[in-house]
Amino acid sequence: MQQAGLRIESVGFGYYEGFTLLRSLRYWREARRGTAAGREIFERRLHRLRHARLARPIRSLFGLLERFQPPGACCNPAHRCACVMIATIVVTWNQTELTLQCLTRLVETGFPQNQIWVVDNGSEPSAAPLLRERFPHTKIIRLDDNQGFAGGMNAGVSAALLSRAQTLFLLNNDAMVEPQTIPALQAALEEDSRIAAVSPKVYYDNTPHLIQSIGLRVDPNSGEARMLGSGEADCGQYDQPADREALFGCAMLIRASAWEQVGPFWEPFFSYGEEIDWCLRARKQGWRLRYVPGAVVWHRTSSSLGADAPLKVYLMARNRLYLRSRHPPAGLAWLVWAGTGHLSQPARSQYA
Repeated sequence: MQQAGLRIESVGFGYYEGFTLLRSLRYWREARRGTAAGREIFERRLHRLRHARLARPIRSLFGLLERFQPPGACCNPAHRCACVMIATIVVTWNQTELTLQCLTRLVETGFPQNQIWVVDNGSEPSAAPLLRERFPHTKIIRLDDNQGFAGGMNAGVSAALLSRAQTLFLLNNDAMVEPQTIPALQAALEEDSRIAAVSPKVYYDNTPHLIQSIGLRVDPNSGEARMLGSGEADCGQYDQPADREALFGCAMLIRASAWEQVGPFWEPFFSYGEEIDWCLRARKQGWRLRYVPGAVVWHRTSSSLGADAPLKVYLMARNRLYLRSRHPPAGLAWLVWAGTGHLSQPARSQYA
């Protein structure tokens, strides 16, 4: 008999078969909610049934249920966030211990982690052995050489999208998340299908609620991007969600469909400014960007190169020129901007 795409074969159906079916359905629901225990038990139970007469009809039943409850759907609103396939991507370069701290905080939040991807940007020695020892379920991508934050993130995101991730959490390896961060970001992203990405309130690490960023403002004429709220004590003045011209790449939750439409980071940036370029491209295509004060991240700034490293100063100055060439102001404003000496100013306030 075949009905509604479900094939049912003639099998003897008794107490054991019915009990097995109900238990499998329970674990299937837990797996859909994103709990690690549910996924593990469900896969183990199906493995046991592989040669049993119930294996095929049970798989057919779950296949039919998938049609009516697509990935990300959930019958329990309290677990809606955990149902969405979220992939966290972290890039590391010669900072294995700091990356381990970042992952520890991420796991300690208690939020179900569907996928955690760590891109090792050619670290010497390789970060993979320690990462696998401490976090065996983490997926590791080893690059032969340092391709910068832009190239590393692109590699991680590409792998996550192939694994059917619906939401991408781009996280600096020197950023520490709070337990409410990912659920708050995901809830904000789901408020409007036109929102491409959301970002949290970012504090300076080891400083009592001193704000580093609540988003970025981009001058359309000079191209200078400034951190909003940077250096201010948090007295509740930025506790309202708001749209932003650009988001701080320290931590961004991005809709996978938006990433696929807007495209990856432009890799010639290497590091610094690639997220601003992505945000500007997204807004040109009609997407919204949102700041979420209910989500919090603590950031240890400039840990890769150092605050005043010559390479960082060079990258900031050069990448600002890249931004202007890719997003030129309208009309004669470009000539005014170039003639006022902006071409030689590194704009330290743009990145931290």
